[in-house]
Amino acid sequence: MLTFVALLALASVNEFVLAYSDDGASALTMTRDNHEGGGAAVALRFITHDKSKRYEVSNGDGKKERVSPADCKSRVTALQKQLKDAKFTGVDVAAKACAKKGRDSIVRTLKRHSEDAAAAQFKEQDGALVHSKHGKAVLENQSLNIDGLRSIMLGEEIKAETLRVALSPSRKLLLVFHGASGGATIVYAAAIAADGTPAPIGLE
Repeated sequence: MLTFVALLALASVNEFVLAYSDDGASALTMTRDNHEGGGAAVALRFITHDKSKRYEVSNGDGKKERVSPADCKSRVTALQKQLKDAKFTGVDVAAKACAKKGRDSIVRTLKRHSEDAAAAQFKEQDGALVHSKHGKAVLENQSLNIDGLRSIMLGEEIKAETLRVALSPSRKLLLVFHGASGGATIVYAAAIAADGTPAPIGLE
């Protein structure tokens, strides 16, 4: 069964994973930046082993929508092709939702995708980030160390308590979020080689 993801109901969230590809090497995320006067800018981001592409699908203040239905449809159509090529089964990005106010049903996913996204996250435990399968993630002097992976330099002034780490179930894609008070923002993405070597992915 497909689950509708409501854009307008996600006011407290900035960026998060909606789904991973079948092989766990790619991800689809959603970003929501709320406007002070109401409304929000909503974008979908496709991340694969060597690139990322961001598609803004909505940017309104509650009265006026700045992303036209035609532009929204064009972007969604391009994203659909990328998702198909990367084998995202059970994920539907509906271009027809671009004609609706709020575009609150633009993404639908199978329940397993939300479960996989939740399972990919390291959980805070006794002051550390721990995963039942991937071990610990420790931040030391802006260097992130995860069991089984080579050390990763984030190059960002991030406090450990604001760090959010997601490693896909297949250990092929690492996403590091900065959990600021206004939401979470991806600050690092990497494809993970078989020997645990991360290859950084430029984020658009």
